[in-house]
Amino acid sequence: MKNKEIKNKEIKKEKRNGRKKGRKWIIFVIVIAVIAVVLWLAGRNASSNAVVMVNTTQATRGDLEESLSNSGTVVSEVVKVVFSPVSGNVDQVLVNAGDAVNQGDLLVSYDMIGQEEILKQAELQNKKSGAVYQEVISTNTDNQKKLVEANTNLEVLKQQIADNKTYLKTLQKDYEKKVAKGSEIKSTMLGLNDELALIAKNAPDSAEAQSLRNQINDLNRQLEENAKAQEQAGEKVSDTQELIAEYESYKARMESQKSGSEASVLDGYQKTQYSVDKQLSEMSYQEAQEDYEIAGNGIRAEFNGIVTDCSVLPGAPLAQGAQVLTLQSSEQVKVTFQASKHDLEKLQIGQQADITILGHSYQGEITKIDRMASANTSGTPMVGVEAHILNPDENIILGMDAKLEVAVGSTKDAILLPVEAINADKNGDFVYVCENGVAARRDIKCGISSDLYVEILEGITEEEQVITNAMGDLEEGMNVTVIPEM
Repeated sequence: MKNKEIKNKEIKKEKRNGRKKGRKWIIFVIVIAVIAVVLWLAGRNASSNAVVMVNTTQATRGDLEESLSNSGTVVSEVVKVVFSPVSGNVDQVLVNAGDAVNQGDLLVSYDMIGQEEILKQAELQNKKSGAVYQEVISTNTDNQKKLVEANTNLEVLKQQIADNKTYLKTLQKDYEKKVAKGSEIKSTMLGLNDELALIAKNAPDSAEAQSLRNQINDLNRQLEENAKAQEQAGEKVSDTQELIAEYESYKARMESQKSGSEASVLDGYQKTQYSVDKQLSEMSYQEAQEDYEIAGNGIRAEFNGIVTDCSVLPGAPLAQGAQVLTLQSSEQVKVTFQASKHDLEKLQIGQQADITILGHSYQGEITKIDRMASANTSGTPMVGVEAHILNPDENIILGMDAKLEVAVGSTKDAILLPVEAINADKNGDFVYVCENGVAARRDIKCGISSDLYVEILEGITEEEQVITNAMGDLEEGMNVTVIPEM
């Protein structure tokens, strides 16, 4: 049974192949016949040199869209070169060039043991700087107090010393007077004693002798009183001299205190310097804390994208600001391509584009046209153009080729002719029409065009027979014969 089914299938297959071969022979015969007719007519034309075989068509009305085809490269619109935010050693590198990452993914981690050591050093330095500052400020405050005390006391001491020296002079004069008075009393007593001695020899009990004795006794009493007053005056002089000496000694100490305090008191510049040192130390510690937190967080992706370059290795030292990797957005992408001067006449910002990448279709929009041309390998000036992809997805691969169809114009219910019917020379665009078997030139004005049709703005009506192809050179005024198109 199975053999019979197989045989029937083979018979049906042979019949189909036979029919196909039959059709091919029929087409081959028709083609040969057409070629023979064409050759015969061409030979006839050549012999008569009067008739050219042509194909014609009539203008039609319809809608037309013009587009430019080009190819470009998929690139990212956002390229982020990531630099190391802190100094330290790399612990892990979690990505390689070409990896797709999501926003927030950890890309590179730091060795946190080293970061802890840096933070501890900064903390100790900050404590040391703070202690030095406090000690300097405290010492400076004491020195300022001592200086104020010395200045105040010196003013008082100077006045006290001056007053006591004036007083000492008065005491010294009083003492000298008392010394002089004592000397004067002694001298008087000496004279009276001599006089008493002379009188006492002859009349010791006489009234004159008694009077001399009374005077001498009175002088003794005065001498004793003067001696006491002289002693008291001397003591005052001595006391005042000692007081002045004490004042002078205290003054010397205050002058020494003033001198030492003045040398130790900080000026404005020194205060600012110590204050700045303290602030710098605090800032360094704060930065170390921030760096520690940043290092603990590692380097993370700022947006969804592709890692296009990664230049670090685990264990490698990283200086702050050193380049680590490059991240390019996979959500904000574009296609860049080069346009010739003929394309630029039709390209505008905002035009829509159909983009094909690896068999996937996307919508795009022209967002940038460079204002400077550069020569390509053939020396032709080309201008860079960018088309933003409006609906990117995970299938997009950066650096891949892309095909673009940019809609540059459209028209409704326009007069259309096939592209092959259009001719051009130095005078402009034109077509040939068939009028009573003769080729006639019609100058035309063209609008937009597609791969197949051209919009005709002026020069042709829908009723005219427009020549599309000619078997031989065609010029105005030649006789033509229209042959049907195959």
